[in-house]
Amino acid sequence: MEINDNRRQPTPFAINTAFSPPSPAVQYQPQYQPQYQPQYQHGIVIAQPEPIHIPDLTCLAIFSAVTCCIPLGVAAISYSRKANQLAQNGDRAGALEANKKAKIFIASSIIVGIFLIVCIFVIYFFLYRLYFL
Repeated sequence: MEINDNRRQPTPFAINTAFSPPSPAVQYQPQYQPQYQPQYQHGIVIAQPEPIHIPDLTCLAIFSAVTCCIPLGVAAISYSRKANQLAQNGDRAGALEANKKAKIFIASSIIVGIFLIVCIFVIYFFLYRLYFL
């Protein structure tokens, strides 16, 4: 038996026609283009050599140049600066060799300076007083 209902059956297309169906999800996209995009380099590692600790003889070399013997003191300053630069670059053998030469020039400058002071003392006090007084 058929039941005849006078009510209208809504069609599936007629349901909620007053509202539009929801739009698919919209993702936010910026209106500008980024000006800087970092470029990554994978697998490349640049290792800086660690500085080597050696004694800094620059002050002693300057002192020996000013007070004792200027030419030997200038050579000592040159070698001590070279030793510092080689140590910063990581060349341990070169830095130790330049430091050794700087020590030799500092010691020779001090020895020559003391020898000259003794010679001046001898000349002034003994010979000058002996002949001119």
